[in-house]
Amino acid sequence: MPKRPATAPTSPILSTFSPFPTPSRTRPTTPALPTSPTFAPPLVPRTLFDSLPLPALIALDLDFVLWPFWTDVHPTPPLRPSKQPSLIPPNATVLLDKHNESFTPFASTAPLLHVLLPLRSAPPPRRIQLVAISRTTAPDVAREVLRSTCLAPSNKRMSEFFDRLELGGKGVKLGKGMVRADVLVFLHEGVAGEEEGVVVRVGEDGLDAEAFDRGVGEWRRRRRAGGLGR
Repeated sequence: MPKRPATAPTSPILSTFSPFPTPSRTRPTTPALPTSPTFAPPLVPRTLFDSLPLPALIALDLDFVLWPFWTDVHPTPPLRPSKQPSLIPPNATVLLDKHNESFTPFASTAPLLHVLLPLRSAPPPRRIQLVAISRTTAPDVAREVLRSTCLAPSNKRMSEFFDRLELGGKGVKLGKGMVRADVLVFLHEGVAGEEEGVVVRVGEDGLDAEAFDRGVGEWRRRRRAGGLGR
């Protein structure tokens, strides 16, 4: 079982932006990555900015994918927000448990969720349903972490970045009209069990832009190999 990291990597503050271009009458081009001095392009998954297909549904595991702890092992309820914001990642909520142990998401979580957020309402075929999944035996704790943790720069609760939460179940549920080929699932490498769609395993350092791009690349490769459409 991965040990909780003593420290988390630093991350610059994000600027707000949209990951799909504004419609125009000019010939479409591949959108450029943001170049704001307060934003680091390596934090942005490049596969969200090209013109190649994207999964219709992306499911994200929680433990050691979005945050560096097991929800059914490390935090002891009740949880409460600290009065002091986190510096790493910047301006994220710090949750304290019964024993005053602190819990925050990975530094890569806020950039990833913010860049995915506009795609939930994008026009097809760029629209993506985003689902939080977990086989944790403490779904109430996982739900509390999602609803109590806010992420900069939007200050949205983590739960607000997802179309739905599927916690404590046996796997992601397909949306109406979807097939397995529509789905990309990011699971921690230590989680057992099968999932619908293309499954990509994530190491104990969490899901960053590079790992996300590898996952989308694998989904595209298998989609081409199997001749599967959306």
